[in-house]
Amino acid sequence: MSKSAFKQGMFSAASLVKLSRPPMLAKVWPGNRVQLASGGPEMTVMDVAGDQVTCWWDAGDGTTGKHTFDIALLTCYGAR
Repeated sequence: MSKSAFKQGMFSAASLVKLSRPPMLAKVWPGNRVQLASGGPEMTVMDVAGDQVTCWWDAGDGTTGKHTFDIALLTCYGAR
């Protein structure tokens, strides 16, 4: 593929860089939908304190969960 094709925004999926893991987050805000980069349920960000992110999730069986994670462990929900 020529360089001019990239300048024009035309490229194929084969030209994209494959990541070995989902993209890491640089910043999140309360209300953002996230999940663990290793997988898991959709979680909602409840609070952010530096690089510590408190998330809430619905386990789907009538129970809920809440935990504080390091931001490096999270990715955007659906990015896997």
